[in-house]
Amino acid sequence: PTHACCITPDRTSLCGSINWFDARAASKVDPKGPLFEIPPGETINKEFGEYSGINEMIKKRSLGEIERINLYSGMEFPHTSCGCFEAIDFFIPEVNGHGIVDRNYSDIAINGLPFSAMANF
Repeated sequence: PTHACCITPDRTSLCGSINWFDARAASKVDPKGPLFEIPPGETINKEFGEYSGINEMIKKRSLGEIERINLYSGMEFPHTSCGCFEAIDFFIPEVNGHGIVDRNYSDIAINGLPFSAMANF
């Protein structure tokens, strides 16, 4: 698997099932388990939330598939997802803006794609 989720105090998992407090508690209960602390390392881009330590761990845990992530950007080096997310944010170049489509929306989104197609990118 090439997905690796990074949870912070102000950023839950994309699926919404694990928040910072739950992840922190789980890492203390089972220190060798799948939830663990990641030292952020050096700040690369504070605005986008890119940190050297997080990049190193994401690269390791994604088996080299993902080398960089920005915690706070959906456009440049976005966070990976396991597929359990409830909505998708997509860019609409014609208006230089974003659209959001909910998992339960069964029609075609404004970009011409159904949720299922966007979820498989």
